Amino acid sequence: MVRLETGRNDDSQLLFAMSNLPFRQRETLTLRFYLDLSVEETGRLMRCTQSTVKSQTAKGLENLRALVAENAIPKEERRRE
Repeated sequence: MVRLETGRNDDSQLLFAMSNLPFRQRETLTLRFYLDLSVEETGRLMRCTQSTVKSQTAKGLENLRALVAENAIPKEERRRE
């Protein structure tokens, strides 16, 4: 299970953030973490190199963290920043 930056497990927040990722990043994260596939297995399914899987995983996690953090802050507080 993924623990969000807010310290709580919130499936709807995670699903919303995942749905806003580019397809390739969403695909990579789903295969790697939801289906628990290795880098090699993911690369075979996606028909790409292992380095592409690693880079898409890193970019996907970075974007996912940003989306979750952005949506974890109440709108009122975002306006003050």
